[in-house]
Amino acid sequence: MHLHFVLIVVISITWANAKTSTNCREPVILQDFDVTRVLGSWYEYSRQRNIFEDGCDCLTSEISAVDSDEFQVQSCCQLTKVSNETQKCNIGIEKVRLTDPEKKEASFRYHRPGVAVESHLWIIDTDYENYMILDGCDNVSDEEQNEVFWILSRNERISAKQVQKIDEILRTHKVDRSKIIKQKQGVNICTSKRPRKDTLSGKQKRKPQKN
Repeated sequence: MHLHFVLIVVISITWANAKTSTNCREPVILQDFDVTRVLGSWYEYSRQRNIFEDGCDCLTSEISAVDSDEFQVQSCCQLTKVSNETQKCNIGIEKVRLTDPEKKEASFRYHRPGVAVESHLWIIDTDYENYMILDGCDNVSDEEQNEVFWILSRNERISAKQVQKIDEILRTHKVDRSKIIKQKQGVNICTSKRPRKDTLSGKQKRKPQKN
Protein backbone atom coordinates (compact mmCIF):
# COMPACT_ATOMS: atom_id res chain seq x y z
CA MET A 1 0.00 0.00 0.00
CA HIS A 2 2.80 2.40 0.98
CA LEU A 3 4.80 1.58 -2.17
CA HIS A 4 1.72 2.11 -4.34
CA PHE A 5 1.18 5.56 -2.79
CA VAL A 6 4.84 6.55 -3.34
CA LEU A 7 4.66 5.51 -6.99
CA ILE A 8 1.55 7.61 -7.52
CA VAL A 9 3.24 10.67 -5.97
CA VAL A 10 6.40 10.22 -8.06
CA ILE A 11 4.43 9.79 -11.28
CA SER A 12 2.30 12.87 -10.47
CA ILE A 13 5.36 15.05 -9.81
CA THR A 14 7.08 13.81 -12.96
CA TRP A 15 3.97 14.50 -15.07
CA ALA A 16 3.60 17.99 -13.58
CA ASN A 17 7.24 18.84 -14.33
CA ALA A 18 7.00 17.47 -17.86
CA LYS A 19 3.68 19.14 -18.63
CA THR A 20 5.28 22.45 -19.60
CA SER A 21 8.86 22.73 -20.82
CA THR A 22 9.94 26.36 -20.58
CA ASN A 23 13.08 28.38 -21.33
CA CYS A 24 11.51 31.71 -20.34
CA ARG A 25 12.85 34.32 -17.95
CA GLU A 26 10.97 35.97 -15.11
CA PRO A 27 9.22 39.01 -16.61
CA VAL A 28 10.59 42.53 -16.18
CA ILE A 29 7.66 44.80 -17.03
CA LEU A 30 7.83 48.53 -17.74
CA GLN A 31 5.49 50.58 -15.52
CA ASP A 32 3.76 53.94 -16.17
CA PHE A 33 3.45 52.83 -19.77
CA ASP A 34 1.73 54.84 -22.53
CA VAL A 35 0.62 52.33 -25.15
CA THR A 36 -0.37 55.00 -27.70
CA ARG A 37 3.27 56.10 -27.99
CA VAL A 38 4.51 52.75 -29.34
CA LEU A 39 2.11 52.79 -32.32
CA GLY A 40 3.59 53.24 -35.78
CA SER A 41 6.65 51.92 -37.59
CA TRP A 42 9.59 50.05 -36.06
CA TYR A 43 12.75 48.43 -37.43
CA GLU A 44 14.11 45.26 -35.89
CA TYR A 45 17.58 46.05 -34.60
CA SER A 46 18.29 42.65 -33.06
CA ARG A 47 16.56 39.56 -31.70
CA GLN A 48 17.02 36.25 -30.02
CA ARG A 49 16.77 33.39 -32.51
CA ASN A 50 13.22 32.14 -33.03
CA ILE A 51 11.54 29.67 -35.35
CA PHE A 52 9.25 32.11 -37.16
CA GLU A 53 11.92 34.61 -38.33
CA ASP A 54 14.37 32.10 -39.73
CA GLY A 55 16.13 33.61 -42.76
CA CYS A 56 14.62 37.08 -42.22
CA ASP A 57 16.57 40.27 -42.97
CA CYS A 58 15.33 43.87 -43.04
CA LEU A 59 12.38 43.17 -40.76
CA THR A 60 9.96 46.03 -40.12
CA SER A 61 6.78 46.13 -38.05
CA GLU A 62 3.77 48.38 -38.14
CA ILE A 63 1.74 48.58 -34.90
CA SER A 64 -1.81 49.92 -35.14
CA ALA A 65 -4.70 50.14 -32.68
CA VAL A 66 -7.79 47.99 -33.17
CA ASP A 67 -9.37 49.50 -30.06
CA SER A 68 -8.13 50.88 -26.72
CA ASP A 69 -6.59 47.60 -25.54
CA GLU A 70 -6.12 45.50 -28.70
CA PHE A 71 -3.54 46.00 -31.44
CA GLN A 72 -2.52 44.66 -34.83
CA VAL A 73 1.14 43.98 -35.62
CA GLN A 74 2.05 43.60 -39.29
CA SER A 75 5.63 42.46 -39.79
CA CYS A 76 7.47 41.93 -43.07
CA CYS A 77 11.00 40.81 -43.87
CA GLN A 78 13.24 40.13 -46.83
CA LEU A 79 14.27 36.48 -47.31
CA THR A 80 17.62 37.43 -48.79
CA LYS A 81 18.75 33.85 -49.38
CA VAL A 82 15.63 33.25 -51.49
CA SER A 83 15.20 36.64 -53.18
CA ASN A 84 16.21 40.22 -52.40
CA GLU A 85 13.29 41.56 -54.44
CA THR A 86 10.29 40.28 -52.47
CA GLN A 87 9.19 40.35 -48.84
CA LYS A 88 7.44 37.79 -46.66
CA CYS A 89 4.75 39.27 -44.42
CA ASN A 90 2.37 38.31 -41.62
CA ILE A 91 5.16 36.66 -39.65
CA GLY A 92 5.56 36.32 -35.91
CA ILE A 93 3.23 38.24 -33.64
CA GLU A 94 -0.10 39.14 -35.22
CA LYS A 95 -2.73 40.21 -32.66
CA VAL A 96 -1.79 41.78 -29.32
CA ARG A 97 -3.90 42.78 -26.34
CA LEU A 98 -3.08 44.37 -23.00
CA THR A 99 -3.02 41.79 -20.21
CA ASP A 100 -4.77 44.18 -17.84
CA PRO A 101 -6.07 47.39 -19.45
CA GLU A 102 -6.67 48.91 -15.98
CA LYS A 103 -2.96 48.85 -15.16
CA LYS A 104 -0.38 51.16 -16.73
CA GLU A 105 2.10 48.38 -17.39
CA ALA A 106 3.57 47.06 -20.63
CA SER A 107 2.28 43.50 -20.37
CA PHE A 108 0.56 41.82 -23.32
CA ARG A 109 -0.92 38.60 -24.61
CA TYR A 110 -0.46 37.78 -28.28
CA HIS A 111 -1.42 35.37 -31.05
CA ARG A 112 0.69 34.34 -33.97
CA PRO A 113 -0.43 32.51 -37.13
CA GLY A 114 -0.86 28.76 -36.83
CA VAL A 115 -0.72 28.65 -33.01
CA ALA A 116 -3.96 28.21 -31.06
CA VAL A 117 -2.73 29.24 -27.60
CA GLU A 118 -1.93 32.79 -26.48
CA SER A 119 1.61 33.79 -25.52
CA HIS A 120 3.02 36.44 -23.20
CA LEU A 121 4.94 39.56 -24.16
CA TRP A 122 6.24 42.48 -22.13
CA ILE A 123 8.26 45.62 -22.75
CA ILE A 124 11.36 45.88 -20.58
CA ASP A 125 12.10 49.47 -21.55
CA THR A 126 11.44 52.08 -24.23
CA ASP A 127 11.93 55.81 -24.75
CA TYR A 128 9.19 55.64 -27.45
CA GLU A 129 11.21 57.77 -29.90
CA ASN A 130 14.34 55.66 -30.46
CA TYR A 131 14.23 52.11 -29.09
CA MET A 132 12.01 49.45 -27.54
CA ILE A 133 13.24 46.32 -25.75
CA LEU A 134 10.79 43.41 -25.61
CA ASP A 135 10.91 40.04 -23.92
CA GLY A 136 8.35 37.28 -23.91
CA CYS A 137 7.36 33.68 -23.52
CA ASP A 138 6.15 32.07 -26.75
CA ASN A 139 3.75 29.16 -26.29
CA VAL A 140 4.63 26.77 -29.09
CA SER A 141 1.97 24.44 -27.68
CA ASP A 142 0.35 23.64 -24.33
CA GLU A 143 3.51 21.72 -23.42
CA GLU A 144 6.34 23.90 -24.76
CA GLN A 145 7.40 27.51 -24.13
CA ASN A 146 10.37 29.38 -25.58
CA GLU A 147 11.76 32.79 -24.75
CA VAL A 148 11.47 35.48 -27.43
CA PHE A 149 13.41 38.74 -27.36
CA TRP A 150 13.63 41.79 -29.60
CA ILE A 151 15.24 45.20 -29.72
CA LEU A 152 13.36 47.54 -32.06
CA SER A 153 14.31 51.00 -33.29
CA ARG A 154 12.37 53.85 -34.88
CA ASN A 155 15.08 54.27 -37.54
CA GLU A 156 17.22 51.88 -39.59
CA ARG A 157 20.22 52.81 -37.48
CA ILE A 158 20.67 53.37 -33.74
CA SER A 159 23.16 55.97 -32.55
CA ALA A 160 26.20 54.95 -30.50
CA LYS A 161 24.68 56.76 -27.52
CA GLN A 162 21.46 54.71 -27.77
CA VAL A 163 23.43 51.46 -28.19
CA GLN A 164 25.32 52.26 -24.99
CA LYS A 165 22.07 52.94 -23.15
CA ILE A 166 20.54 49.68 -24.41
CA ASP A 167 23.64 47.74 -23.31
CA GLU A 168 23.33 49.23 -19.83
CA ILE A 169 19.68 48.15 -19.65
CA LEU A 170 20.55 44.61 -20.77
CA ARG A 171 23.29 44.37 -18.15
CA THR A 172 20.96 45.68 -15.43
CA HIS A 173 18.37 43.03 -16.22
CA LYS A 174 21.00 40.30 -16.78
CA VAL A 175 19.99 39.58 -20.37
CA ASP A 176 22.31 37.04 -22.04
CA ARG A 177 23.67 39.14 -24.92
CA SER A 178 25.47 36.16 -26.46
CA LYS A 179 22.06 34.87 -27.67
CA ILE A 180 21.14 38.12 -29.43
CA ILE A 181 21.46 38.28 -33.23
CA LYS A 182 21.86 41.67 -34.88
CA GLN A 183 19.38 42.20 -37.71
CA LYS A 184 20.58 43.12 -41.19
CA GLN A 185 19.31 46.55 -42.24
CA GLY A 186 20.45 49.25 -44.67
CA VAL A 187 19.97 50.29 -48.30
CA ASN A 188 22.74 48.01 -49.55
CA ILE A 189 20.98 44.93 -48.13
CA CYS A 190 17.30 45.85 -48.02
CA THR A 191 16.56 46.25 -51.72
CA SER A 192 12.98 44.96 -51.56
CA LYS A 193 9.97 47.11 -50.72
CA ARG A 194 7.43 46.51 -47.98
CA PRO A 195 3.97 45.77 -49.48
CA ARG A 196 1.19 48.34 -49.20
CA LYS A 197 -0.97 48.30 -46.05
CA ASP A 198 -4.12 47.37 -47.97
CA THR A 199 -2.31 44.32 -49.37
CA LEU A 200 -1.22 43.24 -45.90
CA SER A 201 -4.66 43.61 -44.36
CA GLY A 202 -6.31 41.63 -47.12
CA LYS A 203 -8.37 44.54 -48.47
CA GLN A 204 -7.08 44.22 -51.99
CA LYS A 205 -9.60 43.29 -54.66
CA ARG A 206 -9.66 39.69 -55.75
CA LYS A 207 -9.56 38.86 -59.40
CA PRO A 208 -12.75 37.14 -60.60
CA GLN A 209 -12.37 33.40 -61.13
CA LYS A 210 -12.78 32.07 -64.62
CA ASN A 211 -15.60 29.62 -65.22
